[in-house]
Amino acid sequence: MTVERINDNADNARVKRSLSVVLLTMFLSSLGFTIFIPILWFYYRTFKECQCPEGQDDCDPLEKCYVFQGWIVGAFPLGQFIMSPIYGTWSSKRNLREVIIFSLLVSAGSYLWFSNVSSGWEMLASRFALGIGGAGFA
Repeated sequence: MTVERINDNADNARVKRSLSVVLLTMFLSSLGFTIFIPILWFYYRTFKECQCPEGQDDCDPLEKCYVFQGWIVGAFPLGQFIMSPIYGTWSSKRNLREVIIFSLLVSAGSYLWFSNVSSGWEMLASRFALGIGGAGFA
């Protein structure tokens, strides 16, 4: 076996390990998004922004919540849209690993925040922060 062949095997192992980390990161990001959409309505309708006032018979809580739920769903791509160019510039000037680690930390913190929200506005802000974290993977 030649020296070049040994170096090629080491490079292949390093590339496979790097791709494994990237694919795992993408899987976890996608998993978090697919879990969010089905539980949105059940989670959000418990907040006061979605409740009808006492004694108001003509209020439909579904109509009251639809628009704000659209904003909650749209906050994630808005955060990605704003931060993707910033992360791209950062990874061009520095190191892509820093961007991925920072994005993972922001995403983890945002998921913890999202799991403990107590109002619709807080949910909106946590989804925006999740988009900021998810922009590193976009």
